[in-house]
Amino acid sequence: MTQQIRHIPQAEAGTQIADVCVPRSAHVVIPAKNAEDGIVSTIRHLANMGFAPDRIHVMVNGSTDSTEAVARATGLATVHQQADIIAQHPGLELTLHEQFGLDPSRWHGKGFAMFCAT
Repeated sequence: MTQQIRHIPQAEAGTQIADVCVPRSAHVVIPAKNAEDGIVSTIRHLANMGFAPDRIHVMVNGSTDSTEAVARATGLATVHQQADIIAQHPGLELTLHEQFGLDPSRWHGKGFAMFCAT
């Protein structure tokens, strides 16, 4: 099998790499559980990147520390609780079970965060 090489046209003088390679909008989803020690620096780092995301979503699930409170206190992220999302979407648990064979009471963390992000 031969490998195809794609030709990338040369950029005009003065063009910045961000003008060519960086998407114009993005949302970032951060799954978080008991992450109070690192969540603030993660959120601030994302917000201060050269290309900051349009929105930062922190999906908190089952934390026993103050992850939710410290993430909200930054004022830079929208913080969601798994229980709140399920309560706001009554058919979600049935959908998870029927379509994906998942027991929502046992579904936590990254998988749930990414499901909600889609």
